Amino acid sequence: MSRFLRRLVLDLGAVAVGVAPVDPRHVYTHKGRHDEDYGRAIDLDHPHALVFLVEMDFEAMARAPLAETLLESARQYHRAAEIAMTVENVLGAAGYRATAHYDAHYDVILPPLAERAGLGEVGRNNILVADRYGSRVRIGAVTTNYPLTEDRPISLGVRSFCGVCLKCAENCPSRALSTGRREEVRGALRWTTDDVRCYRYWRTVGTDCGICMAVCPFSHRSNRFHNLVRGLIRRAPATARFFLMCDDLFYGRRWRPRRKAPDQAPDPSAPNR
Repeated sequence: MSRFLRRLVLDLGAVAVGVAPVDPRHVYTHKGRHDEDYGRAIDLDHPHALVFLVEMDFEAMARAPLAETLLESARQYHRAAEIAMTVENVLGAAGYRATAHYDAHYDVILPPLAERAGLGEVGRNNILVADRYGSRVRIGAVTTNYPLTEDRPISLGVRSFCGVCLKCAENCPSRALSTGRREEVRGALRWTTDDVRCYRYWRTVGTDCGICMAVCPFSHRSNRFHNLVRGLIRRAPATARFFLMCDDLFYGRRWRPRRKAPDQAPDPSAPNR
């Protein structure tokens, strides 16, 4: 069943999948977002979580914070929801308890859960940085009482790189990201985010922004050259400053969104590459 579910998730469009134990620290305490159950305490007793990633299109993210980024964000939130609900129904049909977690229906905090599932590391922007895709991913999950085989966390050299990079923090229009060291939050070390500043900017520009995801050097295209660099950083985190200098030289330090021609319309049927 574990192998079948992993294969199913990838066949449905995910680019990576892993399994993590459900740590109580990664479970929200109360419901939010919807009036009908707002404030209700969350009681989630599922021991395992199947966590997966869907890729956000490079070109769409390169236009952050313009409207194309909001559209791509919505597309991948929808894709993640479809995958999660499908897995939930498969497990339910097999006689197991399962809950799909997707946009506006989260009972779990997905970035640290994905990190525990071996899908990447949480970066300075407090978003998962995944191998080959960087921050250009959306996360979905299904928690269940089925005894899934768990994966181990991995190291991509992200913490060492984020420690010297600061590109996301320096380019954040709302100055919501920390430029300092990690702090202990709910028993874990992490960089902090001023969520009020971040959300205020979202409301001001009318999009999900996405600059901190797009400017991340790990978010470059998945190709031989960039994957080679990612591999070197993973094996030798001490090279972080050198490769950051190279990234600044070739791609610049300041973020500038790409703009497409007025007659260039997106193709919704095109594959996500």
